[in-house]
Amino acid sequence: MENEKIQFNKKKIFILLLIIILISIMIFLILKRQHKNKFEKKKEEVIWKKPDGVESFISFYKNEETIKYLKPDDNNNLSNNYEFINEYKCTTNECECLDVNYNKNYAIIKDSKYILYDIKKDEYKDLNIDLKYKNLSFLKYNNKVYGIQVLNNDKYAVYSIKEDRILTDFLFLNIDNDSPLFLNNYLSGSISVNGIVKYIIYDFYKNKKLKDSYYKIYGIGNDKYIYYYDKNEDNSYNIYNDSFSLFLDNKNKIYMFNVSKKGNIIILNDDNSFSIYNNSGKFVKSSKKYKKINYILKDYIIITDDDNYVKVINYDGNVVSKLFKMNDNIEINLINESYFNNSLCINVYVLNKDIENTENSNIIRYYFIPKSLKKGSINVTDF
Repeated sequence: MENEKIQFNKKKIFILLLIIILISIMIFLILKRQHKNKFEKKKEEVIWKKPDGVESFISFYKNEETIKYLKPDDNNNLSNNYEFINEYKCTTNECECLDVNYNKNYAIIKDSKYILYDIKKDEYKDLNIDLKYKNLSFLKYNNKVYGIQVLNNDKYAVYSIKEDRILTDFLFLNIDNDSPLFLNNYLSGSISVNGIVKYIIYDFYKNKKLKDSYYKIYGIGNDKYIYYYDKNEDNSYNIYNDSFSLFLDNKNKIYMFNVSKKGNIIILNDDNSFSIYNNSGKFVKSSKKYKKINYILKDYIIITDDDNYVKVINYDGNVVSKLFKMNDNIEINLINESYFNNSLCINVYVLNKDIENTENSNIIRYYFIPKSLKKGSINVTDF
C-alpha cells in the first residue's frame, strides 16, 4: 500500500513537471512569435522613398572631407574640388537642411515633415519626430551617427534612428554631440536641478543617470575603454575610471593627455616628455624629452623636435612624418583630426605672420593621413 502511494505521488510530480514544461514552451513560442511580428512590422515600416516634390530643391556637393548644401537662392561660391552628388526635391518652399554626416551620406531635412535623406541614393525615410520640435542635429563620433538630438522648450532629448523613437525625456540643457561615450550608448550633458546646473553621464537607452557633478564631465576613449575627466580652475585635469574613481594619483598636474586604442593613457610631463600608463593605472614607460609636445592625439603625438621640425610620432617615439620647420615668423594656431575619404587625417594649422591677413590667406594647413602616408599643405582659402 505504501509503495503504491509513493508510485502515485511520483506520477503526479512527473505529470506536473510535464505540464510546467509544456506551458513554458508555449509561452516561449508565443513571445518569439510576437517579437518576430514586431520586428517584421518595424521592418515594413522603414520604407525608403524617392523624393518627388516640385516646390524647391536642395543641392548637395562633396569633396574628400565635407558635404555642402545649397538652396536655389544661395550663392554657389564652392571651389572646383566639390562635385555635385544629388538634389533633394522639396514639397514646400520652406524646406531646409539641418545637418549632414559625411560617413553615412545622410542629411536631416525639415520639409512637410522631418526626414532622413540618403544623399548618395537620393532616397528618404520619415522620422517619427513632430515638427514642433526644433534644432535637430546628429549625435556622432569618428564620423559615425549614433542618434539625433531634438530640442523642445529649451531642453534636448535623444532620438534613435534605428528604433525610430525618442529614447529620453526632454531634460538636457545641452549634449556633447561628438563623444566616444556614444559607443556605449552613454552621453555627457547638463541638466537643471532646482535652478542649478549639474553635469551628468547618462545611459540614453536605459534612460538612466550614471553620474552627476557640479563640474562638467567629459568622456574619452573607445568602445573597449572609457575614461571620464573634469577640469580644475587652473585647467588641469582629473581622470576617472568607469567606476568614477580617481584613476591616476599623479604628483604632477595633468594638462594634456589622451587614450590609445589599447586603452593606455598618455600624459604630458612637465619636462616635455610623455608617459604611458595601462588601463589599470600601472606605469608603462616614459619618452625622451622633446623641444615641445604640441598635442597628444589618439595614436600619434605632434612634437617640435630639437631640429625645429614639427613631426608626427607614434607612442614608441618613432617619427612617422615630418611636416614643416618652425621659425620666428610662424606659430601653430590649431591641431585637430578630421576625415579624408573616411580615413583619419591629422591637421596642423599654422599662422604665417609674414603674409598679410586677407580672408585667412595667411593660414596654412599641413596634413598627414596615416593610412596612406600622404601629406601636404593647403591654404585654407582653398576650402
